[in-house]
Amino acid sequence: MTDETRHRLSIGSVASWLPPRGHAVPWRALRPRSRLHWVSCGLLWAILAVYAATWIGAHDGYLFDPRLQNDDARTSLFPFHRYGPEATLTDDPIANDVLVRLPPVTWLSYRVLTPLVGLHAASKVMQLVCLAIVGLAAGVLVRGRRGGLACGLLLVFFMLHTPFVVNRIGGGHPRGFAFPLMALWIAGVTTGSHRWRFGAVVATALTYAPAMLILLTAEGMFMLAGLRASRRHVLVGRIKRLALLSAVCAACLTPHTIATMRYGPTHTLEQARQDPVFVHSPRRVLPFEPPVTVGTRYLGHPFRANGSGPVAPLLESYDRLGVVGSLLVIAGLAGVVIARRAPLPAAALALLAAAALAYIAARLLAFRLYSPARYLSYGTVAASVALVVSVVGMLWPTLRPRRLRAIRRNFAAVAAITLSWLVTGDGMIRPGTRARDGAVNHNGMSIDERQHAPLYAFIRTLPADSRIALHPRDGAGITYWTGRATTEHLETLTPWWVEPWRRARARTEDTLRALYAVDPRELMAYCDRYGVTHLLIHAGRYTPAFREHARVFPPFDELVDGLPADLRLEQLAVLDLPPAAVVYRNPPWVILDIDRARIVTAASAKDLSHEP
Repeated sequence: MTDETRHRLSIGSVASWLPPRGHAVPWRALRPRSRLHWVSCGLLWAILAVYAATWIGAHDGYLFDPRLQNDDARTSLFPFHRYGPEATLTDDPIANDVLVRLPPVTWLSYRVLTPLVGLHAASKVMQLVCLAIVGLAAGVLVRGRRGGLACGLLLVFFMLHTPFVVNRIGGGHPRGFAFPLMALWIAGVTTGSHRWRFGAVVATALTYAPAMLILLTAEGMFMLAGLRASRRHVLVGRIKRLALLSAVCAACLTPHTIATMRYGPTHTLEQARQDPVFVHSPRRVLPFEPPVTVGTRYLGHPFRANGSGPVAPLLESYDRLGVVGSLLVIAGLAGVVIARRAPLPAAALALLAAAALAYIAARLLAFRLYSPARYLSYGTVAASVALVVSVVGMLWPTLRPRRLRAIRRNFAAVAAITLSWLVTGDGMIRPGTRARDGAVNHNGMSIDERQHAPLYAFIRTLPADSRIALHPRDGAGITYWTGRATTEHLETLTPWWVEPWRRARARTEDTLRALYAVDPRELMAYCDRYGVTHLLIHAGRYTPAFREHARVFPPFDELVDGLPADLRLEQLAVLDLPPAAVVYRNPPWVILDIDRARIVTAASAKDLSHEP
């Protein structure tokens, strides 16, 4: 051992805390060396190029249309209108609550992009950044001595081919960085590059904490691997690097942790069980789905039948197998490893173990680590992608010469992509269709501005400080598409933190009382209290069956059920506002101006007072 190596491995050496570099091949050295090698590379590039062209054609709205967005934009992105040209929502309490829980990198990215390209285009830019990280991971694999072209292009294919991955990346949300950074981590493991692995973990700490917990736990799995066979200095080096990585991640999380302290505590499991919102709301969390069911479903997701295929009968036959078909594919890949035709898929095993451990921790600490199912779904899907990359892309590890090994792996990757395309479909959920397991809709883009374009166009003409009161099941897209404040709706009624949920519940209950009040003074007092300038009325909610249409979900349905039994539709104050207050009517929507209602009502009262 040289003096330099001893110095690096010494306990007191700063360099020993840093991860070693991976072995990358210069780009010029990747040039094929034989005609057969050229053919294998050409075929592999050709089939991926054809798939990528088809994928881009099917995802043109996903990639480039700002009027087509992911539904969670109505939950987390709308506050960034305050950085747009109109600077709206600056004093909106709902937007302020949402901003607190966003990671600093997300906030900074949209803070920069929104003034430059607008909020709706900014989400498309963030999507492209996530997809670029997948491309970076593929580049790391292609250049790695322990990777190769087959590994890199297989990673790209299965990332784009898996609907759940495409859906999670869609929308430019914090979660969109999870799978791309997991792909970068997989590339680091496969090529033996500690720095890409560590970089991926740190990046998840800055963008999406649940993914960080999975990857940090996976790094711990690597520290434990071969523990008994490791020499003391190797073990010390591993422990120090893991400690350094954990400290860096903690430092990256600190600003977000401090910011969310104003939220107060999250609900404990016992509190959640006593609140019906965790059971009956659209975000139903309880009871927890059996982990085996969740894990099995998502573990086989990259191998499920989705989209359309060139040979429809073959696709339909495989689709009938359901989860069994996916598990058979995984068993086949595992059989290749057992037969020693591929190396042990370390990345896949570590991700699978990390997902299980993170899920257990999230269950024990519910809900301080967010939804437990999130760890199983993300970790197992990433593990399956890592499995196919590690097995098919790393076949015949002992075959010599290296060039012959690369040729065979390229042909194996071509076969894997072709079979996946033929048997499981293209994985593309085109507009108007759904995935077979309901995973995505419109390629992950589930809200379209054109659906209510006239309504949004009118609302954008209202003053920037307008606030619109509406039923919680109506107008969820108004705030995102127009930048005008509204009261709580289904997309903002998230129950994770105790205090924000208390405030949201109180605001929603007050809104429902006002919308179904009999006394006009109660309605006007509500508008004064919350700064409401307009009312949005859905005509379908004010029919003789208005009680049924007023329901939201428990616990708000208790308020609706408490309405007087003899209450009639014509008694509702919101329907007694003067017709002159109506500023927009396009069935089923009606918008009333509260100031106009007051002026007309006051004028009518004045006229009556002058009657003889």
